[in-house]
Amino acid sequence: MPSATNSPSVRRSATPRAGRWIESSQAPEITLTSATTATGIWALEDTVDLTPAIGMHGAGHYHETYVKIDGQWRIKSSKLTRLRQELISPATSIPDVKKALATAKQR
Repeated sequence: MPSATNSPSVRRSATPRAGRWIESSQAPEITLTSATTATGIWALEDTVDLTPAIGMHGAGHYHETYVKIDGQWRIKSSKLTRLRQELISPATSIPDVKKALATAKQR
């Protein structure tokens, strides 16, 4: 199995022009299929913040294949499958605002 120092153990994080994208991928299941190839599945949770318009919170898995070239592991292919996708309003995604809205509904 690829070691932590030469495998794709740190996942993506980016800042798109229109907002913010925060992603956490962890708990990889990596299977060595030969001396120079491997497959992996990563659990994913992400939030896309397109304030002030809307946002998205989701979860799923990355299904990837890896190849070892010149002693370095590289991602050969990557496919994201989503298990959950929830559209969120930026105002209602803030915990204090959610609490205030829930309290107001109870009155």
